[in-house]
Amino acid sequence: MAEAAQARVQHAVEEMLESLEKEKLRPLLKNSHLAAAKCCENEFSSKEQLDQCMKRSFVPAQQVQEMMSRELSEFQNRLNRCAQRCQDEAKDKLPVNPNQGDISVAEGYMNTCISNCCDSHIDLIPKIMRRMKQAMDQI
Repeated sequence: MAEAAQARVQHAVEEMLESLEKEKLRPLLKNSHLAAAKCCENEFSSKEQLDQCMKRSFVPAQQVQEMMSRELSEFQNRLNRCAQRCQDEAKDKLPVNPNQGDISVAEGYMNTCISNCCDSHIDLIPKIMRRMKQAMDQI
């Protein structure tokens, strides 16, 4: 059950990233490449000036990619903390000398709890996507 929930999270995140990549990142990368190409039009610039111009062209794209990495890392950390809480709570439910029945109940609790974590984090994805789009619009 936990594996299915994790697969749902993975699918939702992949859909979000694909949407952001197509709607926001590709146009930004296109503009970066066009700006870098313009740098080459200046016949009077030195190699150093050309390099600096080209680096500046890609700064917005790098900022967006770094922001996306931070958001995804934060999302993953939150999901991991939720799953860890589930594991801790399941462990706390076990008696000192658990029998197989106690272990099965704790595992069932943990799987349900992790599934709920995944579902609640899937619900966060539209908010994360909005935040990332807003940040991209400001870059």
